[in-house]
Parts: sequence; C-alpha cells; structure tokens
Amino acid sequence: MSRKRRVFTTRYATNCSFGEGGESFNCPSKSMTSKKMVLGGILAFFIALFGIMFAFVFSVSESKQTLLTSNQAATAPTDPTGFWTDAGRRGESFGGGSGSAQDPYLITCEEDLAYLSYMMYSGNAPKTSSMFGSHYYENYYFKQTADLDLSAYYWQPIGIKYDRTGSSKNYCFSGNYDGGGFTISDVFTPAGSTNAFSNQGLFGYVYLYSSTAKATIKNINLTNSYIQGYSNVGALVGYGICEIS
Repeated sequence: MSRKRRVFTTRYATNCSFGEGGESFNCPSKSMTSKKMVLGGILAFFIALFGIMFAFVFSVSESKQTLLTSNQAATAPTDPTGFWTDAGRRGESFGGGSGSAQDPYLITCEEDLAYLSYMMYSGNAPKTSSMFGSHYYENYYFKQTADLDLSAYYWQPIGIKYDRTGSSKNYCFSGNYDGGGFTISDVFTPAGSTNAFSNQGLFGYVYLYSSTAKATIKNINLTNSYIQGYSNVGALVGYGICEIS
C-alpha cells in the first residue's frame, strides 16, 4: 500500500471512545417456513454486508501513514541514532508525586516523560491483567507542569503492542494523563514496514474504557511533530480505546 500524508491541527479538544462488539444467531431448522427462510436470507445478507464494511474500515486503519502537525519542517530529531528511552537520556524517576488523583506523578521535563515511556516499554510499570493483555498504570494519574521539547531524539510511544524487534507485547497504557494545557513539541518517530513500527504517536497503545474505569488523556497541545509508522499511526494516540479531551 502507498504511504499517505495528512496535515493535522495541533490541538485536540474532542471526547472520543471506541469499542468492539459482535453478535450471534441461531441457524434455522429444516422445518422452518418459507417466510422464515426469506427473513433468514435477508438477515444473512446484512450480516455479510456488515462484515465486508468492517473489513474495509479495518484495512484502512492498518495502512501505512505519515502524519504531520501543522507548520512542521523537520522530519527527524537532532540526533537520530537513538531514542529518548535509552540509558543516559531518560530520567530515573518522575518529577514528584505518588500517582494518586490527589497527588499525581509530575512530568516536569522531557526526561520525566521519557521515564514514563521507558516504564511502559520495559514492562516495569504497575500492571493489572485482562484477556486483552496487560494494563499499565490503571488508576494512576500524571500531571504535566511545563512545556516539553522532544526534538533531541526519536520518541518511543507510550504503550506498545510490539517491541522494536516486532515481538508481540500488548503493554497498554491505562492511566490518566493531564497535560495541564502545556505544549509538547517536536515528536519524531522512525519509519518502517513491519509490526515493530505499528501504533505510533505520542501515546502508542492506550486501552481502558468501561462503565467503571477508563484511561484518559487531556489538555495536551501537540505541535511541530513528524509521526511515521507502519500501521495505527496518530499524532496524539496511535491506537486508543480511551477518552481524549
């Protein structure tokens, strides 16, 4: 498939949620009447049509993409030899807080955000498990307290379905991130044509949305960024079942 290019605005102010569902039906018996057989045929037709539409939508979401925020000129970080999560580049803790709603973890600088990314990528963050994989930082809270410039190195999205070798991980971010109205600028992700480059964005894989709990991302201004990837590529979130505002 060909690479697509689209221009995105730099501020997100929408609430969105996504979910998965399905349905089942009983096969008709041989003794059913002609009328029931006709109705069954119509039902089967619409179910097949729905399946075709779903397959089409899914195939579009899996296409290769390159996304830019507005007025972005640079296409790579200052030092393209590594990632913010590498040793010596990331922080070794958050800027403060305990992670509760009343005392959130503080993201005070680029190294703090890189530490969050590293904890997700390494699988060392607090987690709960479900049939969909491992949920990290569920019921934990983060608060950004300053503008962040990520232009120095490539960015490792927060939350992964695959690691950089293409191995399946399913480490989804399930916490609550409040950008505080501050800006995150110059986010760069590398290009590739394998699963290792899937789910690209500031956040790569975010999953938690139910009647009792949900992951939230809010109050972030994202600017001057160049996001590349193989599939599920987004400026703010590559793949998300969450609330964004």
